[in-house]
Amino acid sequence: MASDNDIQRFKQLFKANTHTYYVYKDGKHSHASNKVLNTFQYKDHLNKEYSLVLVPTTDDGLSYFGVIDLDNHGGDIDLITLDKKINKLKLPLVVCRSKSGSGHVYLFLSEPVPTSDIRETLFSIAERIRGVGEEAIEIFPKQDKVDFVNTNNKGSGIQIPYALDTTYALSNGRRLSLTEFIDKAFTLRVNKKTLLKIKTDDDSEAPPCIQVLLRRITGEGQRNNTLFNYGIYVKRAYPSDWKTKIQDFNNNNFKTPLLYEEVENIVKQINKTDYRYKCQEEPLKGLCDSHTCVKRKYGIDDEEKKELELADLPEFTALKKYLTEPVKWSLIYENVTVTLTTEELLDFKHVRKKIFENSNKLVANMKSNKWQLILDNLTKDVIEVETPDDAGKSGVVRKYFDQYIKNSIDVRYDQNKINNRGALLENGKPIIDHIKKISYFLFSGTHFQKFLEGKKCNTNTTDIWMALIPKGIVTKKINISKKGKHSTVRCWAVGIGPIEETKRIETVEDIEDVIETVDFEDDY
Repeated sequence: MASDNDIQRFKQLFKANTHTYYVYKDGKHSHASNKVLNTFQYKDHLNKEYSLVLVPTTDDGLSYFGVIDLDNHGGDIDLITLDKKINKLKLPLVVCRSKSGSGHVYLFLSEPVPTSDIRETLFSIAERIRGVGEEAIEIFPKQDKVDFVNTNNKGSGIQIPYALDTTYALSNGRRLSLTEFIDKAFTLRVNKKTLLKIKTDDDSEAPPCIQVLLRRITGEGQRNNTLFNYGIYVKRAYPSDWKTKIQDFNNNNFKTPLLYEEVENIVKQINKTDYRYKCQEEPLKGLCDSHTCVKRKYGIDDEEKKELELADLPEFTALKKYLTEPVKWSLIYENVTVTLTTEELLDFKHVRKKIFENSNKLVANMKSNKWQLILDNLTKDVIEVETPDDAGKSGVVRKYFDQYIKNSIDVRYDQNKINNRGALLENGKPIIDHIKKISYFLFSGTHFQKFLEGKKCNTNTTDIWMALIPKGIVTKKINISKKGKHSTVRCWAVGIGPIEETKRIETVEDIEDVIETVDFEDDY
């Protein structure tokens, strides 16, 4: 039988909502809506009449205790390791066993505190103590406010210890009696100020890998790397006492701590400069979560995240840009060179297809943002390759244009033909004409297009125009008279030189000489 003193002190620890609670008896839970929670229920609980399942949140949104429920869905939690971990972290918590063998970790308050503050603190603590065989973690109180009287909101309850033989507290590997539990719980109660300090004095902004290392006990083989990376973190997060924290981590988180001299060497190494985490080495590599880490205050930066992502992607090298018209590209994947258009290069599905066609190697597909990351890295060292003008389609057009001029007999400077220039142009024949002291080669775009088709160079007039822009292509209007009627012929034109240069044209060879020496000009 529990003493009256123990009952009153137990009730003081587990102050809860008096209007809504549950009882567990004979394997069943029932909601006690007709009786206000008072001393009699706590007495029945401790005398094993039934087990109380309490809702910690009061009607006014305050709580006197909170619980972290580490559940293994019917399996046992390693409570001894959990208790040791809490002691090493110097947290004011009491570990209890639930009826199912899971771990209930209690935080007791010496004054009522807003439930939201308790929940936030317990969530931050849960990250530091997890890793003892749990499959799920729940935090109680579950609701910031419960109002059963006015809204019929029953709230979520937690079964408190010592009504069943299987529910008890333990400390340092030993089961505690009811009185020992109460004594310890009263000793560890905290006020609101201390609660808020626990919430802020945590490692919630640490890289995810460091958080895992804080929860585990590391054996030999990875101690130096583990301590080095932990040291990088605490130097950033705790600049005033990071050296002490490194010593504490060495003593508490290794099965066999490193020698003092080894720890001092690591401290000296870290103290020299701002080192980066060794993310691509174990034990961090196997624990890496770069997407979360980059968002943490003491995590990696964007550049480090980019390096990590590239390290896990297929390796492409030697991006080359061939300055043809249009531009062509090449890159190498596992000694296989593929050539691509700009459109193909920007879309990984085309790159993947080309690699497969050239090598029978099937590269795993990747999302667009991953490919853009690789491309961004490749373009930093892109090699631009100069090519002959006729290596591209536009260059071929320009090459044939020079032949077109040379092969056009009617472009010879002949006064009789110049007088009949309109008729020639209407019939698609090119001519030379003088406009504002410049001699122009005038021609029909469609006539030149047919000339190209005869050379098996098929292209549309728009692309022809764009290819001739370096030649100074413009449009000209030629006024013609025919049988007393006046009309205008619009034609394409390329300047071939000053009048005095072109007046000496008598043969095709003369045209060639002029073209080779002329600077083409625009005339808009």
